[in-house]
Amino acid sequence: MGKVKWVLLAVIASSVAVRADDTATRLLFADNGPVYVGGQGLVTLEGVTGMFLNPTSGTLPSGQLTVQYCAAIRQQNDRNVIWNQPMVAYGITDWLQLGAFAVINDAASVTTAAGGPWLRVRVIKDEEWWPELSVGGIIREGNSHLRRETVFLAGSKGFPINYTLLHEVRLHTGFRQLWQDSDVNPADGSIVYVGGELGLPKNLYAIAEISNRSAVYAHTPYAFGLQARLPQGFGFSLAGIQSGNDQGIGVYIGIGVNFL
Repeated sequence: MGKVKWVLLAVIASSVAVRADDTATRLLFADNGPVYVGGQGLVTLEGVTGMFLNPTSGTLPSGQLTVQYCAAIRQQNDRNVIWNQPMVAYGITDWLQLGAFAVINDAASVTTAAGGPWLRVRVIKDEEWWPELSVGGIIREGNSHLRRETVFLAGSKGFPINYTLLHEVRLHTGFRQLWQDSDVNPADGSIVYVGGELGLPKNLYAIAEISNRSAVYAHTPYAFGLQARLPQGFGFSLAGIQSGNDQGIGVYIGIGVNFL
């Protein structure tokens, strides 16, 4: 353990160095401008914002605070287990986001918990033919079954659509490398994931995603459902999920609010 801590320090140092370089292009570590949104999402089972299971590439605008919570009802060990996960995040700049989260459940017939910080740096904006690209890291400390360190790379590209019932199609992809306690967990893992979202009327987004199993999961992880991301700052998620270690499809519910 400890790999992510060094990665986070390296990401911050390189971000500041590139930002200070006058030769950096206008898309590297760029401000949002008046209308830019990118591949933002809501709280996920990984603790960062994204789809339902995996991170996306979008960051909060500078100075915006978000407080979110999700509950996942998952069938494990022949019974339904509720996973509770609060999360808070803040946009330090338009391209640098810092957050913290906690995981609380009774999967082992006793309450277990873990949590920690996470960081995401948006390296490139989604503009012209360039995709949005972000890097980040997650540290989860606590119960040995839940302890994990993760670095991730997330990208997305949006395609505006001018139909009445569909205003955007956005494609997501990414990679997560995770390290966990090998004494109580199967193995470390290299996770590749893809997803997509359809921008519907009333600020609704239909989202689906899938990941590879690597050596971490017993089943292929996937999720599908809806996110509401309202301009007033409120968010809501409802999805079916297979996290990779569940006996069937679970129910995922999330809520959140943003503060300027």
